[in-house]
Amino acid sequence: MSGPGLLKSIAPRSPRHVLEELVARGDRAAAGGKERPLVTLELASGRQLQGRCVSVGDDGGMAMALLHTGGSERAPQVMHVRTDHVVAVTYDLVKEAPPDQSAPGRLELLRLLSAGAEGLTAVLGKKLDVLLAEPLDDAQRHAVAALVPSLRQVLTRLAGDATGQEALSALASVRVGATAAGGVSKASGELHVDAALPPAAELTVAELQAAIEKAL
Repeated sequence: MSGPGLLKSIAPRSPRHVLEELVARGDRAAAGGKERPLVTLELASGRQLQGRCVSVGDDGGMAMALLHTGGSERAPQVMHVRTDHVVAVTYDLVKEAPPDQSAPGRLELLRLLSAGAEGLTAVLGKKLDVLLAEPLDDAQRHAVAALVPSLRQVLTRLAGDATGQEALSALASVRVGATAAGGVSKASGELHVDAALPPAAELTVAELQAAIEKAL
């Protein structure tokens, strides 16, 4: 896709939404052994911060972003930033290259899903099966692997809330797959969560949570 095409594909977003999209992009890059996108944040005070956005979340009702600002991978230097103080986000707009590593296998994906299910079981007090939709081709397995960290974060967050815990406890299972546009739906007590295939836009953590809450 050319530069003008990339520019026309991007809609103006709030700083928080942009950071959430960069977190998702960074998760995909990290899964392929690459660096997360470098971003520059301009604060309302006029100060500028530079780093790589690792996560965005709420802490006591306050929206926060975690920036990796320096240090080694074993001993990283990080900064916690209030997203309501961010007035502008600068980053390189590039078309993501397809993963250059082989697609994760079925058993590898099942292990990733099982690890997330164990944490949910501990919180819910009952087993909630997190299953893999099959069959999946290489592109679909790549998409599922990129979705897992965000899905785990959303389900854990919902399980920690009384209303969310009740809704999840009523499920028989969660089935994870990948389709052209992605999406979330519920049928016969099973929650279906599908990752989007490129070039469709991947849901941010906040958008994924909203879609799951709506389906529940």
